[in-house]
Amino acid sequence: MKKLTLFTWFLLLGTFLQGYAQSGDLEVVSIDPAKSPLSVGETSELILAVNQNGPQDLPTGSARVTISMDTRYTNWVTPLTITDECGGIWTLQTTNVTGTTAQIQIRNNGGPLTFLAECIIHIPIQAVAVGKGSITVGSTVFGPGVSDPNGTNQGANSAVNVIGPTPVTLGSFVASKEGLSAQLGWVTLQEKNTKSFEVEHSLDGRSWRQLGSVAAVGNSLTQQRYSYQDTDPANGLNYYRLRMVDLDGHTELSRSQSLSFERGLQASVYPNPAVDYLTLEVKDISKVASVQILSTTGRAVYESAAPATQVKVSSLTKGLYLVRFQFKNGSTETYKVIKQ
Repeated sequence: MKKLTLFTWFLLLGTFLQGYAQSGDLEVVSIDPAKSPLSVGETSELILAVNQNGPQDLPTGSARVTISMDTRYTNWVTPLTITDECGGIWTLQTTNVTGTTAQIQIRNNGGPLTFLAECIIHIPIQAVAVGKGSITVGSTVFGPGVSDPNGTNQGANSAVNVIGPTPVTLGSFVASKEGLSAQLGWVTLQEKNTKSFEVEHSLDGRSWRQLGSVAAVGNSLTQQRYSYQDTDPANGLNYYRLRMVDLDGHTELSRSQSLSFERGLQASVYPNPAVDYLTLEVKDISKVASVQILSTTGRAVYESAAPATQVKVSSLTKGLYLVRFQFKNGSTETYKVIKQ
């Protein structure tokens, strides 16, 4: 009877501890320089993407990411301060970071890393010598009752190419809001055989498209001022950067700037539920790239780059559909519609 009681006690204790155990899946998605190549002496940043795939939250301080770099070619900007886009929970754990510190560690000391969190972390760097500097990232979870049972995608690799001083010396690049437009302005301190500046736009800071091009003076030892206006920014966050093009085809990228706009919804769909016809209304049809009606399996049952105001849906099977508007500025709007 005594042995049975002791066994039962251990069983209950195990169940109790299991209830307090937390497991998550800390995934290093990628680490990439915001700009590459960098010119000697130029500053930029590493963009680290980290996901937490659960199934539970990771407690404060338990998520740990270590970043190593080849300090022969790139160094950390000192004093080193990191920022993130997931609530400011990541902090620098490594102290006394100098230009020769090859490895740093960051932790979620500012709060728990929640299930399904997607974090973008910015780490400033500086180019110091011509060459190719490797970047390596590793991650782990640590703490009482904390585990990463999946244990996959815990590392990533990248590199920063460092070249000699660029023919274009960019003094500044700024983005500002003027009503519902984005006004971009930049100043060059010197130019040598410069052809043009391509203005690029992104909705996520990763996938970029060209908005337009501005011709360069070409050769100059004095300040030159340039500007570009985006009259159709997307609703929400917009990223902008410059691609500087030389006459020989060589290109350099500037650091990105971001602006946020609250433009409201651009489209509407009715009636909902729909029986025979679905009416599509858009504030400016010229800004629409395409419209799709998708089934719940993702199959397009209707698609048009020049959509009609009314779409016949009487032949569609009853159920739920998604109406997706793709706009020329890269943004999308999706609406749920029930077909009766």
